[in-house]
Amino acid sequence: MSGQRAAEKLADGDYYEANQLYRTVFHRLLKKGETEEALRVAHEATVALLKHKQAPSATDMALLLIDAFKSQALAVDDKTRGNLSLSLSLSPRNSSKTVYNTIYRDHCRYLQKL
Repeated sequence: MSGQRAAEKLADGDYYEANQLYRTVFHRLLKKGETEEALRVAHEATVALLKHKQAPSATDMALLLIDAFKSQALAVDDKTRGNLSLSLSLSPRNSSKTVYNTIYRDHCRYLQKL
């Protein structure tokens, strides 16, 4: 399974199914040890969902991404920080449950330590 099917669901406006497919792809890739690809999928899913104004689903994917960094003790580099910055810049700031507020409040301190 690739992220292509999830992207098709997203384009069709089936946001819930797209999010579920992205999550499945992400977890399968992690399980197979394809960490870099899993992180790429999570980042691209976060951005795509935000562009479709699906902040709760994007937040879900962003949290999976950051949790992978935490649980696998992965190094955070400039590319990772740039990806996070992009996600934060696309996120609406008018709700307490957006990527911006959730990540900023709960996870930026972790990323800054690395």
